[in-house]
Amino acid sequence: MPVYAIVYDTDIEARAEEAQNHLWNSTPVVFTGYNSSSIYQIYSPNLMIENSTSETPLIACGLWIQQTENMTIEHQLQVYDTGLTEKAQESVQNWLQETEPVDPPEVYSIQGIITQIDHHEPYGMLETRIEVLQLKEDNSEYDWYDVTVTQWLTPGSNYTSSSWEWNWLQYTMNGSLGESNIYLSDYDQPTQEEFPAGPFGFLWRIFGFDLRKYLSWIFPPEPRVEGLDTSDFSLELFRVRYEAPRRYTYKNEPLEERHHYIIRTEDGKTPVFWHQTQAQYTQRDDFAQIPHITQPLASGYIVKKR
Repeated sequence: MPVYAIVYDTDIEARAEEAQNHLWNSTPVVFTGYNSSSIYQIYSPNLMIENSTSETPLIACGLWIQQTENMTIEHQLQVYDTGLTEKAQESVQNWLQETEPVDPPEVYSIQGIITQIDHHEPYGMLETRIEVLQLKEDNSEYDWYDVTVTQWLTPGSNYTSSSWEWNWLQYTMNGSLGESNIYLSDYDQPTQEEFPAGPFGFLWRIFGFDLRKYLSWIFPPEPRVEGLDTSDFSLELFRVRYEAPRRYTYKNEPLEERHHYIIRTEDGKTPVFWHQTQAQYTQRDDFAQIPHITQPLASGYIVKKR
């Protein structure tokens, strides 16, 4: 990672030519403020998120052009918040400090890496990292793309002083919606509930029950996050939900999940597909446990421009 970065406050100034020179010299550049998306006027990345339905303002945009021997790799940052808050600025600094050079795989070309951070206080924060790779092959019928979406959902009880905790996170990729033009070829199955571990695992397999359910005051159940798969190849739909049972011991801790799927397009066509995330929260000290379901987060068309 370069030793320094250039940050411009677009509410004050944004010197386009200077910023462009920094980008081409492999220096990370970040535009902040309500006009931060103007960074795309000086450089148009190969991979973009378009038509987002987020109601939260885009408050910071960052670009870093990593030059390798074989290709140019574009790293992007998009931060959504009500304003340039302390948390939003912290997200920018974390991206600058944590983003590292990527080594291109031998049989893939990296189309782009996008990090989206959505602050939705008091409920929590969602960070989404999207990596799109294209398979290098000579197929004359289809082009193949490998998509990995890694998400970190941090509840308000961990992120701020609020009492909101997460219940579930649902990620959707819809390859048949509106402008989409892709086919869903394969995907990783979400994690499922595993056999009990420890001394009662053998009894569970032999007798079909877990003594911890009947002796919970002695053996509290192990916390588990389970994945629910509602994907449909016929609809080019990939949709998984990760949820925790009520009274989950570590609900105030961040949830990290990885979604991985393979898509294809007709040869020579650039892929376009819709994706979005929603999360449900409840308040720790609310007896009624009335849930809050977020608006679509990290939403929009993932578009390969060229």
